[in-house]
Amino acid sequence: MAFVTPWIELFERDFQEEDLEGFHMVLAATDDADLNRRIAFLARGKGMWVNVANDRGLSDFFFLATVERPPLSIGVSSSGTLPAFSSALKEALESTLPWDELVRELHLLVMQRGKIPSSEMRKRCLNRILSVWPKFTKDK
Repeated sequence: MAFVTPWIELFERDFQEEDLEGFHMVLAATDDADLNRRIAFLARGKGMWVNVANDRGLSDFFFLATVERPPLSIGVSSSGTLPAFSSALKEALESTLPWDELVRELHLLVMQRGKIPSSEMRKRCLNRILSVWPKFTKDK
C-alpha cells in the first residue's frame, strides 16, 4: 500500500474484480480505455453507480466543479462533455464574484429570513444582495 487516508487506500497494482466488493460506486480513471470499459461493465453488473473519467457515455453521474462559500455553494457541470470548461468557469466565478460581500449579505438574510413577512420583500432583499455584483441585477 503506497498511500492511505481515513477514506482512501491506494494499491499500486493491476485492477482485480474483487476491488469492487463492498462498494456502491466506482470511479474508473485509468489511462487504459479498455480497462475503464471493463471496470464499468463489471461494476454495473453489481448494481454500482459508475463514473468513467473522460467517457460521458459510460458514466452514470458527473462531478460538479464547486465553489463553497457557506452558506453559498455553486456547482458547474458540462454533464461530462467539457470538464475543463466547467473547471475554468468555476475559477472565473471564484475570481470574479465579490465573495465577502455576498456571504455577509447572505448570512444577514438567513438570520432575518423568518422576520421578512412577504415574498415581495424577500425578493427585494435578494435583489439587494445580488446588486453587489451588477451583472446579477435584473433591469426593471
